[in-house]
Amino acid sequence: MFLLIWELLCCVFAATVTAGTIFLKHKNTYDWGCFLFQNFNFKYFWLLFCFDYFKPNKMLEMFNNVSEFDKVIWECSSFDVDGPLSSCGLGNPRPSWGGENIAVVPDPTGGNQDVLRIFFAEDSCVCDANNKGGTNFKSKPFTASSALRLQYDIMFSDNFDFVRGGKLPGFYGGDGQCSGGHYNECFSTRFMWYKDGDGAIYAYIPYETDDWFCEDEHVNCNFNYGHSFGRWTGLEFKPGQWQTLAQEITLNDPGQKNGKLALELDGTRWFEIEGLNFRDSGDLKIDTFYFSTFFGGNDMTWASPDDVYIYFKNFKVLQ
Repeated sequence: MFLLIWELLCCVFAATVTAGTIFLKHKNTYDWGCFLFQNFNFKYFWLLFCFDYFKPNKMLEMFNNVSEFDKVIWECSSFDVDGPLSSCGLGNPRPSWGGENIAVVPDPTGGNQDVLRIFFAEDSCVCDANNKGGTNFKSKPFTASSALRLQYDIMFSDNFDFVRGGKLPGFYGGDGQCSGGHYNECFSTRFMWYKDGDGAIYAYIPYETDDWFCEDEHVNCNFNYGHSFGRWTGLEFKPGQWQTLAQEITLNDPGQKNGKLALELDGTRWFEIEGLNFRDSGDLKIDTFYFSTFFGGNDMTWASPDDVYIYFKNFKVLQ
C-alpha cells in the first residue's frame, strides 16, 4: 500500500513539475536548479530534485541529452595538410583575410588525429586592418535547411587571454553581409567568447523582431551590431582542454515569430529561446558554414596581448 501511494505521489508531483518546467523553459528561467526524471520500465518513477547554485541556468538533464537533430548531413574530422580548405567538401573558399593563419597540426593534447589550428598574433584585432588575426571565410558544404544543428570541438591554447571577446564559427543564411553592423537579406549566428571565458551566440537577425527578449537577463541586445544570446549563464570556455560547442537554429515560419535558438557546451544546454524572427520568406534558409574567428571589438582594448591559437576538430551539421 505504501509503495502504491508513493508511486501515485511521484506521478502527480512529476506531472506538476514537468508542466511548470515547460512554462519556465518558455521563459528561459532556470536559475532555480534542475530536475531529472527517469521512467524505469514504465512502472516506477524516480524523481531527483536538485538545486545547483554554482551552475545557474543549467537545463533539465533530459533536455540536455536529447536533441531533435539526429541526422548528420555534413562532417569534417580530418583535414588535408596541404590544403585544409579543400577538405570535407568545403570547396576551397578564399578567406577574406587570414589564410596564412590557417594550419593543420597534430592534436596538441596527444590525440590520434590532425586538427585545424588558427593563429592570432600579439596585438591582433579585427579593428586593425594590418593585423586582424584569425580568419574569415564562408562555405556551403551541406544542403540548405530551415532547422540545423552545428557542433564542433574547440580548444583555446594554454596562454589564451579572452580579453574582452571575439568571434567563433557559426551559421549563416542568405546573401549580402550580416556582420560588422551591416544588415541585408540574411542572418548569422556565430558564437562569441567574452571576458573570463563567458560565451554566447552572437546573432544578426535583420528582420523585424520585437524587443521582448531584451528583458531576459541572459540576452545582451544591440539592434545595430547584433544580439548576444546566452550571456552570464555559467557557460565557461577553459584554455588547454577540448570542449564541444553546439548551436541549434530553427528558423521561423514566414509571417510568424516562432524561430528558436539554443546554445550548448559539453552536453549541457545553457540557453534556449523561442519567438524569434529570422526571415520573411521561405526561400531564406540556413545555407552556409560561416568560419569567422578573431579578437574584437572596435578598438585595441579587445586585442590579444600575446601570440595565441584556437584549435578545432570534429565539425558536424545535423538535421
